[in-house]
Amino acid sequence: MPKGKLCNPKCEFFRCRQKALKWRSETAWCVVSGDQCIGYKCNYASCERRKMLNDGSCGLTVKSGSSLSLDEIEKESAPKLSVKVKGKLSRKLKFEDLV
Repeated sequence: MPKGKLCNPKCEFFRCRQKALKWRSETAWCVVSGDQCIGYKCNYASCERRKMLNDGSCGLTVKSGSSLSLDEIEKESAPKLSVKVKGKLSRKLKFEDLV
C-alpha cells in the first residue's frame, strides 16, 4: 500500500522507467545520477498502477468524488436559454426546444 500522500520509492507500485533504482541499506539510489532517488520529482518515475498524479500525489490515497465532474461544471457555467425551436431547425439540431 502507498506510504503517504506523495509518491515515493518505498511504495510497492513505484517504478523507475530507466530501471536505475537500486536499494542500499534501506535508501533508494539512482544509478544514473549516482545519488539518492528523488521520487516523484524524477522524469523517469512512474506508478505500476498508473495512479501518480501530475503534482506527485498518489491517486490511490486521494478520495474519489472530492471534486466536481466536468459535466457539473459545464451545467453551472452554461447560460440558461428560454428559446423554443420547432420544425426544420429542431430536426437539424435534434432538439425540440432549447432550455
